[in-house]
Amino acid sequence: MRERSSAARTVAGTALTALRRNGLSLLLFELAYKFLFSAVMDGAQDLLALAMERCGLSYLTPATAVTLLRDPLSVALILLFICLLFYSVLVEITALILCCQRGLQGERVGPFALLRAALARATRLLRPRNAPLLFLLLVLVPVVAPTFTSTALRNFQIPSFILDFIRGRTALYLLYLGLLALLCWLLLRWLLVLPEMVLTGRSFREARVRSCALLAGRKGRVLGAGLLWGAAVLLLAGLCYLGSTLVLLGDVKLLHQGSLSTFWYQFLRLDASLRTLFAIGGAACSSALVTALRTRLLGEVPAPPPPPPPPLPPM
Repeated sequence: MRERSSAARTVAGTALTALRRNGLSLLLFELAYKFLFSAVMDGAQDLLALAMERCGLSYLTPATAVTLLRDPLSVALILLFICLLFYSVLVEITALILCCQRGLQGERVGPFALLRAALARATRLLRPRNAPLLFLLLVLVPVVAPTFTSTALRNFQIPSFILDFIRGRTALYLLYLGLLALLCWLLLRWLLVLPEMVLTGRSFREARVRSCALLAGRKGRVLGAGLLWGAAVLLLAGLCYLGSTLVLLGDVKLLHQGSLSTFWYQFLRLDASLRTLFAIGGAACSSALVTALRTRLLGEVPAPPPPPPPPLPPM
C-alpha cells in the first residue's frame, strides 16, 4: 500500500511538472484554440442544420435520425460535420500531449509552434489503418469539448423509455452494466494509445499492443495515481470556485449595497468564465496525467528545466 501511494505521488508530481514548465504557452494555446474551435463548430453546425432542413426536421433524436440518414446529401453533410469535429479534437489532444512531453523533456515551446506541430502530427495520424482511433475520439469529445456536447448534442441521447425498459429486465440490465464495465476496461488498457501514436508515430494497433504491455500488472498503481490526481484537481477547482464566489459576494455587498439582482447577474458571468477555464484545465490535466504515466512506466524521469538566459552585459 505504501509503495502504491509513493508511486501515485511520483506520477502526480511528474504531471505537475509537465503542466508547470509550459503552462503559459498551454494556456494561450487553449484560449486561442477554444475560440477557433467554437468558430469552426458554428460553421459545422450549419452543415447539420442544412441536412436537417432538407429532411424537414426541426430537432434531432435517435428516432428522427433514421429519416435524416435516408437522404444521401444529408449523410454527406453529416459525415463532413463529424470529420471536422473529430479532427479538431484530435489536433487539440495532440497539442496537449506534445506540450506536456516537451515540458518533461525540459524544452520550451510557444503556442504557435505548438499549433504547427499538432497540425502536422494529427494529419499524419489520419490513415485507414488508424480508423479505430475514432472510437477513442468519440469517448474523448465530451472531455475536450464539454460546452459543445452539452449544447449542440444535448438532444441526441438514448430515450428514457429505452433505459426504463432495460432497467426493468434483469438480464438486459446486467448486459448493459457488463458493456459499460467492458468499455471502462478497454479504456484502461488503451490509456496510453494516443500518447504512443502522437509521440512515436505508431499505428493504432501497434500503440494498443504497446499500451497493454506497459500497463500489464500495473493497473492498480495507475488507478491509484489517477484517483489521487483527480482528487487534487477537483479540490483545487472547488477552492477556486468557492473563493471566486466569496470575493464576488464581498464586492457586491461593499460596492452595490448587497443588491441581489447584481449578485446573480455577476455570478452567472463568473460561472460561465470559470466553466470555460475548468474545461481547459480538465483536458490539460488529463493529458498531463497520461503523459506522466507513460514517462514513468518507461522508466524515464523528467529532464531538468532549461537554464535561465544569461544576464545582459553592463552598459
